[in-house]
Amino acid sequence: MGARIWKRTKPPKDKRVLMIVTPESPLPDKLSNLMLDIVVGHWHRGRKMYVPVTVPSGSNTSGYRTGLDVIYWAEIPGFPPGVNLRPLTNLDMYG
Repeated sequence: MGARIWKRTKPPKDKRVLMIVTPESPLPDKLSNLMLDIVVGHWHRGRKMYVPVTVPSGSNTSGYRTGLDVIYWAEIPGFPPGVNLRPLTNLDMYG
């Protein structure tokens, strides 16, 4: 695995990336004490915001994914042999 280069620009909108984020504040006019977290996320074209990937285990049964305020992002590093990310689907980007 190579070193990650963290960037402060907006992440790409066509693939999953590793992000250091805070969830978007539930009330836009209120400051919140939301903690930074590291997630794998992507751009959701339907909602026009960055969202975390859907957890495939069914732990998010509503399908709702909170928007993310991206602080830093980096390419996801190489994976062990035989491990690949599936391509983003229309459900990922519009569902």
